[in-house]
Amino acid sequence: MALEVHTNGGVVHLLADPALLIPQTSTLIVSDLHIGKAGHFRKNGIPVPTSIAMQDMHRLHELLTRVPSKEVVFLGDLGHSDVNKEWRVFSQVINEFSNRTFYLTRGNHDREADAFYREMGINEVVDGLQRHGFYLTHEPVETKAFNICGHEHPAVRIKGKARQSLRLPCFYFLENRAVMPAFLRFSGHYDITPSKDLRVFPVVEEKVFSLSSS
Repeated sequence: MALEVHTNGGVVHLLADPALLIPQTSTLIVSDLHIGKAGHFRKNGIPVPTSIAMQDMHRLHELLTRVPSKEVVFLGDLGHSDVNKEWRVFSQVINEFSNRTFYLTRGNHDREADAFYREMGINEVVDGLQRHGFYLTHEPVETKAFNICGHEHPAVRIKGKARQSLRLPCFYFLENRAVMPAFLRFSGHYDITPSKDLRVFPVVEEKVFSLSSS
């Protein structure tokens, strides 16, 4: 189920996958996949199950199948470190959707040549992308358009009774910027605190909800 949010740049739909849709341009946005991260950890002696990466690719396939769009934008950190076999699975997934245009806004972990990403199925690699009233980048930038970015892997801690707490990935919105959660489940997080100037939208199971009035 999508949650509609109004911004200075226009309307966006928040999806619990997590992903974001700009309906005006039929643009689906996913941030921080960090393909190959699990393999990188295993290479360095940390026993991360292979199934973690495969689950992320399955989720990506389900998202692309379920949500119609003309184009898909990966907001940087598509890869993590060394190129490994997880990339081939990613390539197989997105090449099933050849009727869409795939973009990468290059992030700090995206160190391969443009030709490599094109080989994987990405149509164009850019620093930033203007869509309707939005400017899409990996890291936050100052811009007259409403900036949608990733990079931070934001999360918020929800406190309950009896000192219980739950840490959830989240979207958060400032006056002229939205920061997306990482698509990667096996990810560190940057904790944020809701305030009157900060709209926070946690993701839990198959739902996005608001912690603050919009």
